Amino acid sequence: MPTFLGINTVQLFADETSTNDYNLTDEEKQWISEHPVLKASNELTWAPLDYVENGEARGFSVDYLNLIADKFGFKIDYVNGYSWLELLELLEQREIDIAQSITRSPVRDNYLHFTEPYLDFPMVYFGKKGSAQINSLNDLKDKKIGAASGDVPAIVYQKQYPEFNLFIYETSLEGLQALNAGEIDVFPALLPVANFFIAQDKLTDLEVIGDKFFPDTGNEGRIRLAGRSDWPILTSILTKGMAAVSEEEFNALTKKWYIYTAEEEDIGLTQQEKNWLSQNPIVKVAADPTAGPLELIDENGDISGISGDYLKVIGDKLNIKFNWAGNENWAQGTEMINNKQAQLFSAVAPTLERQKYLIFTD
Repeated sequence: MPTFLGINTVQLFADETSTNDYNLTDEEKQWISEHPVLKASNELTWAPLDYVENGEARGFSVDYLNLIADKFGFKIDYVNGYSWLELLELLEQREIDIAQSITRSPVRDNYLHFTEPYLDFPMVYFGKKGSAQINSLNDLKDKKIGAASGDVPAIVYQKQYPEFNLFIYETSLEGLQALNAGEIDVFPALLPVANFFIAQDKLTDLEVIGDKFFPDTGNEGRIRLAGRSDWPILTSILTKGMAAVSEEEFNALTKKWYIYTAEEEDIGLTQQEKNWLSQNPIVKVAADPTAGPLELIDENGDISGISGDYLKVIGDKLNIKFNWAGNENWAQGTEMINNKQAQLFSAVAPTLERQKYLIFTD
């Protein structure tokens, strides 16, 4: 099995000595007053970072940019309904002011000024379970390689490796679906984005078959904000906004969007275990509603009692949620476990019969 890379946060946190105006210059304050609404990019399907739901912008980066805007007193108008390539064209044409959830490239440097990264994700290769590992560029020869239009792998391979058998897809989801269907052999993608699609679309025949992107561009996994290059003052403001976001605020966003970060408490998880958690942020639990005070279900449908409190502590450490599976009694809970509708019993004693279908903790 490959060694899975962790996810690093490289967020700049506010210094305790910062003033209430976050060290904005008079010129920057004046500029904000003259630009109370700024347009930002919003991809259709790049969850959990940036996507559209019921016409509204959602995702980690959307919340992050909104937090910065709230601190500095301006509003964000998210532009969506376009492909990623179309959004880049609108950014180049100055019809959009801010790019979020974006990686840096020499071409984009021509029309955008980038901040430092606020997230650093591994770009990995996905393949069908049991496929040969990708350990070098040489391993990609004779492979049908998929890539999402406008993403770093598509740009690099189209320009530098025209001999590769490359298939371009509109979105990462389409590429992963093609991989699952056996239409291509390998698909490079950012780990948390791909994991979200795999879990959402139940693409159960896929796994990571290479934990490092080739060639290393130094930018493929570093997620940044960027302002239009004719407004350098905007990037200065965004940079100060990033510094104004506290560690507590930033960590709250990572928990909300189930993004595991290297700054999480080290409890000895292997990288493979961390990868599994990122693919399974919600675990269904069969709990006995009538076993209080050991466990019971409260008015909100949450597991309460000793078991509920214990699972809450464990969930906080693992950055996942344990949700009640909805079983009305023990027998129905057992049936849900056997039918894979639930993954865990919250309070159970081992017996020889139960050991046939359960693995027990201490």
